Amino acid sequence: MAFTRTTVLNRGNFPNGTRSIPARDIADNLKAVGMALARNTSAEATLWPNASTTVEVSLEVFVDGVWQTGGSITASGGLVVDDGAEAAETLMLFSLPEGVNRQIRASIVIAGGPLRTEVTLLEET
Repeated sequence: MAFTRTTVLNRGNFPNGTRSIPARDIADNLKAVGMALARNTSAEATLWPNASTTVEVSLEVFVDGVWQTGGSITASGGLVVDDGAEAAETLMLFSLPEGVNRQIRASIVIAGGPLRTEVTLLEET
């Protein structure tokens, strides 16, 4: 799988609350989209360091004139080790329904923050 990566929320400190990623057109041949949130590692200890800080990301897809739920994920901060390696990102991926003139948009809800991270859009053709 090859993904195109586009930063949609620059690295920064974000207080509790909801952030919106505005609607954007997506290519007709796009098969899947996702989001990557930068997270805490030994090399980036200031990113999302607290396990009590949670993030909920919800994605919507506009197809045939209707906004549809693409999916959502909730994750906690802190250092995450998977198979002996530190996870530098929390990833979510969603398959897309076929169609033309589609769009995507997202919302991010931060609780227990503030949160230091950046958000990257992933697109698979």
